[in-house]
Amino acid sequence: MKESKYELKNWKRWKHTLYLLKKTREELNGKKIIIDDEHQEINKMMQDIVSKIEHYDLIIYNYEFFIKRLEEAIDKILTNEEKTCVLIYANDPDNAAKREYTALEKGISRTVYYKTLSSACNKLDKVLAPFNDQDLNNYICKKSIEL
Repeated sequence: MKESKYELKNWKRWKHTLYLLKKTREELNGKKIIIDDEHQEINKMMQDIVSKIEHYDLIIYNYEFFIKRLEEAIDKILTNEEKTCVLIYANDPDNAAKREYTALEKGISRTVYYKTLSSACNKLDKVLAPFNDQDLNNYICKKSIEL
């Protein structure tokens, strides 16, 4: 699968996961651990979770990086028609019939939709995975300056 199609397919899920991570992190930040004798194990588990809040920061940073990278590539590289086709694909990546119907509603024929989507994905792949077509042996032999 192309890198761009993979990222477009997961774009909405990543945004939702990022929202949940941020919400959970905020909730954990505000928690105060109250230790009583009856719930020692639960309190210990909560303390461990709260102490690992730095992990949330790292995971949130990674999700934000990939989402921002994809959104900026879409915004800066693609034409308006290509953006429309990419958004149609991202809204329903697993339902081809619904994508085709949505494209028709927007005045884009099925053939033009797939041609435009393919062109847009090729453009995005050049940015999102620039070394995708490179042979592993050539990559290893090159100096870091050449990359």
